[in-house]
Amino acid sequence: NTTEQNPSYNIKTDKKDGVATGTYSGQTTYNSFQSYGVNLQHSATLGQFKLVVGSMAEHSPTQGRTYDIEVFRDPVTRIYTSFKQRKLLRDFDVDVDNEAIYA
Repeated sequence: NTTEQNPSYNIKTDKKDGVATGTYSGQTTYNSFQSYGVNLQHSATLGQFKLVVGSMAEHSPTQGRTYDIEVFRDPVTRIYTSFKQRKLLRDFDVDVDNEAIYA
């Protein structure tokens, strides 16, 4: 699963000392993960009861990056026309592992 986005709701007018500077900023985000898992389960009926036992394990390598961007806007149409990356705000690679035993 991979998501890359430049969310328009996150674009804001840059201000200095409370006054608009005429420039705009926002963020681009990238998130990606894969999941690998196994679920082993066994059930048995014991008279009027049903017993279910099992175990599961999951491994999900995950990556993410967020960049601060400068956004360019046409002053006449007020339409955002392009952007350029300024600096890296967030960069991570993590492994998420989950295990469980249940009855």
